[in-house]
Amino acid sequence: SGYKQGELPLSSDDLELIRGVVNQASLALENARLMERLSTQVEEVGRLQRYTRQIIESSPAAIAVVDSQGELKSVNKAFGELVSREPDELTGQQFSKLLPVDSLPASQDGPRELSFRDSEDEIRHLQISVAPFEDDETGELSVIILQDVSQRVAMENALKEKDRLASLGMLAAGVAHEVNTPIT
Repeated sequence: SGYKQGELPLSSDDLELIRGVVNQASLALENARLMERLSTQVEEVGRLQRYTRQIIESSPAAIAVVDSQGELKSVNKAFGELVSREPDELTGQQFSKLLPVDSLPASQDGPRELSFRDSEDEIRHLQISVAPFEDDETGELSVIILQDVSQRVAMENALKEKDRLASLGMLAAGVAHEVNTPIT
């Protein structure tokens, strides 16, 4: 009601004070709602970042983000395993010092294969492809994806060797037949 405690009407100062208090209360409620919404959005962004990071970490492909000078900005666990180092200690290292790549293929060139000897003196075959980092405002970052294709190359070489031996066997059978015919 528009009266004070002693049945006196509210003055214009009293009404102004009440309006100010009500306005402050409504602003406080709106700010509380906005803070709650912001908190929910921050939690969602954090969850999405963890989800995305988990996808990258669980990928069997070695993934590295490099700048235009070839310095590693981030790598996944598979990349660390490929170069036999912990992923945390690779940030800031030069990509070319870890893997013998003369020049990276351009993103439009498609995958390229390279071979090298790893720390255990085993010959490894890698398929390397490069893609631009989409969210980079500077345009200087690239994503490098490396697939270990050593088993595939070994199987191809074994198949070539079997084909060569099969051809040699057929040649030997043909020669034996040609030699055996006049003798008979």
